[in-house]
Amino acid sequence: MLPELEEELSFENEDCGGGVTERQLPVVLLNITQSINFRKDDHPSVYEKIGRRAKQDCGHWCLPGVPDEWNELICATFCLFVF
Repeated sequence: MLPELEEELSFENEDCGGGVTERQLPVVLLNITQSINFRKDDHPSVYEKIGRRAKQDCGHWCLPGVPDEWNELICATFCLFVF
């Protein structure tokens, strides 16, 4: 590794302020894997007709996507701890 990078990436000698142990708000980890696995975003549409050139997939255009679901989870978790 380059000496410049080693110096930048070395945090052992720095005072980080205690890290997570001295924070006022708790650190919360969200496990989003299971909720995302239930989504069927990558599957073909049930409205596909034989002989049609273009597939209609309303799931990608009409329904909230994965980032929208993550935002909902983050907002709900934030509301649990703040309000």
